Amino acid sequence: MSFADDIPEYCLGDPTRMRQIATNLVGNAIKFTAEGSVHFKVSMCEPPTGKPGHKWALIQVKDSGVGIDQAAQDVIFERFSQADSTTTRQFGGTGLGLAICKQLVETMGGEIGVTSELGEGTCFWYKVPIFIVDQDGNKLPE
Repeated sequence: MSFADDIPEYCLGDPTRMRQIATNLVGNAIKFTAEGSVHFKVSMCEPPTGKPGHKWALIQVKDSGVGIDQAAQDVIFERFSQADSTTTRQFGGTGLGLAICKQLVETMGGEIGVTSELGEGTCFWYKVPIFIVDQDGNKLPE
C-alpha cells in the first residue's frame, strides 16, 4: 500500500463509495492472484479531459495475477460480465462487482479503467474529484 507525497492531509469526497470501490477492486485482485502481489496506490492526478475545476485522486490496484485478455477488458464493466466462462467456474462471482464500481465512480463524476495482459497481471484504476479542505472541513481555494 502506498500513498503519494502529494496527497493532501485533509480532503473531502465520498468515503463510503470510495471504500466500497477499493474493497471490491482489492478483493478481486486477491481472488485472481494465487501467487505474487497486490499493490494499492493513491496519488493525485491531472483532471480528465473536459473535467477541470477540481483536484483529482487516482486510486490504482495492481496485481500480478492471471490477467485479462483485451476482448474481455472491453466488456468487463458490463453487468454479469466476467473475463470468460471458466472464470465463474474457477473463481465464482456474479459479474456485478465491476459494473457496480463503474456506476459508483461515474456517479461521483469520475472515470474507471483497466490495463492488463494475460499472465502478466492487471491494474484497475479510478479517478475521482476531491475537494481540499482544512482540518475543520472548510473548502480551501483551488
